[in-house]
Amino acid sequence: MNTLIAFSVAPFGAGEELSDAVAEVVQIIRNSGLKNRTYSMFTEIEGEWDDVMRVVKDATFVLAQKGLRTELVLKADIRPGYTNTMDGKLERLESSIKKNKKSGRCAQKDLTLYAITDRHWLNGQTLKSQVEKALKGGATMIQIREKDLNEKDFLLEAEELLALCRSYNVPFIVNDNVELAVKIEADGVHVGQSDMNARDVRALIGNDKILGVSTQTVEQALFAQECGADYLGVGAVFPTGSKDDAEVLDRKTLMDICKAVSIPVVAIGGITKDNVRELKGTGIAGISVISAIFAQKDIQNATAELLKRTEEIL
Repeated sequence: MNTLIAFSVAPFGAGEELSDAVAEVVQIIRNSGLKNRTYSMFTEIEGEWDDVMRVVKDATFVLAQKGLRTELVLKADIRPGYTNTMDGKLERLESSIKKNKKSGRCAQKDLTLYAITDRHWLNGQTLKSQVEKALKGGATMIQIREKDLNEKDFLLEAEELLALCRSYNVPFIVNDNVELAVKIEADGVHVGQSDMNARDVRALIGNDKILGVSTQTVEQALFAQECGADYLGVGAVFPTGSKDDAEVLDRKTLMDICKAVSIPVVAIGGITKDNVRELKGTGIAGISVISAIFAQKDIQNATAELLKRTEEIL
C-alpha cells in the first residue's frame, strides 16, 4: 500500500549543532531512495508504510542522540478505505516515539517517578539508605535538595548519592547548586524562578546535562523551554507542607502548560498515592514527590505502589 506522509520535525537549537543535525536528517531522507519533496516547513515522503516509517524513526533518532528537542508532526494521505487502519498505525507510532524520545538529555520515562530528598524525614536513617530504598522501589530520577548543609558536607553527600544512582542507572539531579553539580559531574540541575536564570544555567552545565526548571505559568514555561530546559516542574498541584510558600495551581493551568510546551512536564506538590489518580488526563509526563516516599515507614514499598499508580495514569 503506497503511503504519502507529510513529515515535519522541528528541532530546537541553534548554531552549528542544529545545522549539522538538519543536514544529517536531509541526507537520511535522500539516501532512503524514497520519493520525497522538501518544503520550507515540512518534507513529504512517499512509499510503503514500513519504508517511510523507518526513515521517520531514523531521523528522530539522530536528533535525539544529538541532544536536540524535537516536535514531530505526521499526516498521512492514503487510498479510500484504509483510513482507520492508517490512523491506528499513526497513533501507535506517535505513542512509541513519545515514550522513547529524549527531551534533550533525558528520556521521558526517567521522569515517571521523580524523588526529591529531604533530611527532615531521616528518623535516624542515612540519606543514602533512604535513597537506595526508593531506587529499589522503582524511583526513576533522584534529586538532592539541601538548604542547610555546609558546602563540604553537601559535596560529600552528593558524591555518595551520585555513585549510588549510577549503580542503578538512574539520573541524579542537584537542586539549585549549579557549581556543585558541575563539580561532581551530576547528571543535571534543577532551578526555580528565584534561582539563577535558566539560560545562564544551561551555559554553565553545557549541552550534555539535564536542566529542569520550576514554573507556574504558561509564560514561565515557554521561557524556560526557550532557555534550554529539558523538563518543567509544575505545581504545587495539591496543598503541600514541603514548601511553605507554594501556591496551589489549578488543573486548567497545569493542562495549559502541558499543551503549550513540547518538553515534558512533571507535576509536583502535595502528591500522594491517594490523590495521584486525579492527575490523569492533564498531560503530565510524571510526578515529583518528597514526603510521599521519604516520610513513609516502608520507603521501598511506598515507592513501588506510587510508581504503579502513576504508570496507570500516564
